[in-house]
Amino acid sequence: MAKKEKGSFFGFLQRKSKKRKKAEFVDWNLPVWDMHCHILPEVDDGSRSLEDSLEMIQVEIAEGVTDIMLTPHYIMGKTDSDLIQAQYKKLQEEIKKQNYPVRLYLGNELFYHSDILEELQSGRALTLAGTAYVLVEFSIGISYQRMKRAFQELLMAGYRPILAHLERFECLLDDRERIFELIDMGVLMQANTNSFLRDETRRFLVSLLEEEGIHLIGTDSHRPDWRPPKMRKALEVIYEHLEKEEMISLLIENPEHLRKNEYL
Repeated sequence: MAKKEKGSFFGFLQRKSKKRKKAEFVDWNLPVWDMHCHILPEVDDGSRSLEDSLEMIQVEIAEGVTDIMLTPHYIMGKTDSDLIQAQYKKLQEEIKKQNYPVRLYLGNELFYHSDILEELQSGRALTLAGTAYVLVEFSIGISYQRMKRAFQELLMAGYRPILAHLERFECLLDDRERIFELIDMGVLMQANTNSFLRDETRRFLVSLLEEEGIHLIGTDSHRPDWRPPKMRKALEVIYEHLEKEEMISLLIENPEHLRKNEYL
């Protein structure tokens, strides 16, 4: 997606003046990526068992998802990287055995720490599907300057950071122009599907969609009975505000560029 003119009044007018029409139809045959979830079993606060994981994947398939980026939490000193790899292999084998029509990829949702570069370079912390892209989260109340410095550090080291669930961070909700400043730096934005269904975040995310301020979406699902992997209702909301070619870019082209380690 195109970058915006950095934080300027004219950039603001450019984004606000772009008119969009509601999509004329919903094409449920489009392949869909879930770019953020905790479906991998028994490695974090997500899926509690292989059975949980298979149940959630069945829901994903029913919701139209064809590709899933597994992103278990990586928290320094608490994450067992070897267990993540073993569970990924186990889940892949079971998916193949069950002949589920879905593709799985592995990464981490990285909780930012000053030593995260060392963790990435050692291979203990994972990029997304072995690419230069990294999914990063912070404490909700992090200051904008601290967040910006963290992204600068990752970018200078050659990584391509993605901010997980951008709608959670107070420093961005307080000043949305900061989102576009980060995008101009090279940071991508990921939004959670359930946030499109909540009154307190729907309007914020829809306006960002219309200004090309969201690049990837994910369910951030955890368990069948707690934050399940619901996608379709959010896509209905998104379809109301994007044209079909923009939907294709959000749901297919951006994830595919990421998978191939290409720039979005």
